[in-house]
Order: sequence, then structure tokens, then C-alpha cells
Amino acid sequence: MNIPPQLSVVMPVYNGAAYLRAAVDSVLASRGVELELICVDDGSEDETLSIIREYEAKDSRVVGCAVKHAGVSVARNEALKVARGKFVTFVDSDDSVDPVFFARLLTKAREREADCVISGWTRVSGTERVPQPLVAREVAVRPVPALLAILPKNTWGSIYSREVLERSGAQFPPGMNYGEDVVFNYCVQPQCNRIVRLTDVGYFYHAREASLSYAPQKSVADMLDGARYLLSYYKEKGIYHDDNRENLLHYLVHSLRRARSLGTHECALQCSAWVAEMIETAGIRPEDFACIRTKDAKMLTAILDGKSGMGIDYYWRRLGRRIKGLFGGVGFRS
Repeated sequence: MNIPPQLSVVMPVYNGAAYLRAAVDSVLASRGVELELICVDDGSEDETLSIIREYEAKDSRVVGCAVKHAGVSVARNEALKVARGKFVTFVDSDDSVDPVFFARLLTKAREREADCVISGWTRVSGTERVPQPLVAREVAVRPVPALLAILPKNTWGSIYSREVLERSGAQFPPGMNYGEDVVFNYCVQPQCNRIVRLTDVGYFYHAREASLSYAPQKSVADMLDGARYLLSYYKEKGIYHDDNRENLLHYLVHSLRRARSLGTHECALQCSAWVAEMIETAGIRPEDFACIRTKDAKMLTAILDGKSGMGIDYYWRRLGRRIKGLFGGVGFRS
């Protein structure tokens, strides 16, 4: 037990008794890797903690923790404090993994001396399974922002070396439950020496109806908190230079797209307002927009000019397209 395992698997759980056994069983069935599974009960009100204690009693690889309910970010941070593995990964408590998934990622990490390996996944909805493979790619030696921006930002399905986690000192923003993995990766990925992206789809993401993404106002508020956290992190680490200013700008664009996907007029206006605020707070100038896509730069310029490409004009244009789609163009004139 004194020898660190190859991999620490972090699994935060909140009221997850209905799916927890399947998730834990899939991780413990992993082959070709020495691992520990750290299950953190985030103040659940169901049988979650008793299930964790049951597995902890019968399998020495399971480490159980219990914290007062404070959200997924705090739960993951608590697990990182006790993780001993040479690499760390994250699995949601209602997902599952292929038995050789972790072994494949670890093999690639060792072969390429990578600080981070990112995989594709399979989306599971009922009996339907839809593979979501990534294009294999390698980004080496302090990845530049333009390349970082196109990398997936989910922590599940990825592994991280202990070295880069210790070097970055990155944590998940406390109190943030939507997009916290994006912020974490914008802290960690810029400090990786090498990132490898794989086509592997051995992580099974189980789509559930209940999700924080269905609470639009809270989701946008979380994204604003994430931007503030990221700026504070870069400044405290003394690394808020041109590259990380560009990374923050990419995060803002990413957040605008997510807010747009939430599909409400209020979210569009709210997100536009806080992006304008963050651009000013972070000292980002219009000339810095050259590092992002032209249409994104135009959108940000419109927001700063008070025309708000995420606001009323965009909302009504989108609604108009939906109406035209419903009527199939019948009776419409240009």
C-alpha cells in the first residue's frame, strides 16, 4: 500500500445511489493498470455514503471520503488532496469505462512522455450508443492558445500527470458546478509540456435529463465566476502574459457560445454584459481580438459597442429562423 498506484480515479458523488454501483464496478473491472478509486460523497441524502463504505470494506483500492455538501468542485479538490497516483483521472458517478480504457491512455502517456492524454467518448442514451471519436493529434512543448482552444475541456476521459498538477497547483473553482472542468483545464493545459489526443471512445458518458445545464441563469453566473477565477489564478501565479491573456479571451468566447446554446434571451443579455465587464477588468484591448476567429472578434466588438451580438438582435434572428423552419418556407417572402 505504500507504493503509489499508477492511476488515481476521482469520482465525486451527490445523491448518486441509483447509478453509483455500475460506475464503481466498471472502474474496478479495469485491466492492465494499478489504480485507486477515490469516491467523495458530497453530503448526499440518499444511500450514497453507505454504498461507498461497502465497497471500501471489500476492496482495498477504494478510498471513501465524505464532505459537507458544497458542490462538485469542492468534492474533486478534496479527492486531489489524498490522490497518490502518478496520473490522475476523473469519472462521473453515473458514467462508466471500458475495461482497458485506462490502460490505453496510460500506455500512450508513457510512450509520448505526455502530461495530459485526452480521449474521445461514447454518448449513451437509453439503448443508443453514439461514438464521439477525436482526431488523433499531439501538441508539444507549452501548447499555444490557438491549439489549446480546440482541445476538449472535459476532465472525464482525460488523464493528467501528477507533475503537471503539482506544477500548476490547479484546483476546481469552489462553488462552481457548471463549466468547472473548462476552467480547470484552462489552468492546467497551458502548463503541459505535451498533450496527446486519442480517437479512443472507451469512456461512456450517460446522458441524463437532470443537469445543471438546464438552469440557464445559474449556468451563466457560473461562467462569469469561472472567468474571474481564471484571471485571478493567472495573476496569482505571475503568468498573466500575452499567451494567457489570449487563453482568457478564448474562454470568454467559449462561454458566449455556451450561453448561446442555452437559448434564452435573458442569458444572451446577461452573458454579453459580463463579457464586456471581464474584457475591461482583464485589460484586454480590441487589438487583442486578432488572435480569435473573425466572426468571434466581430461579436465581441459589437458587445463592447453596446450592439450586443449576443443580445436582442441575435435572439430575434434565431427565433425567425426557427419559425421559417417550422413553416418550411410556405407563405414567406424575402
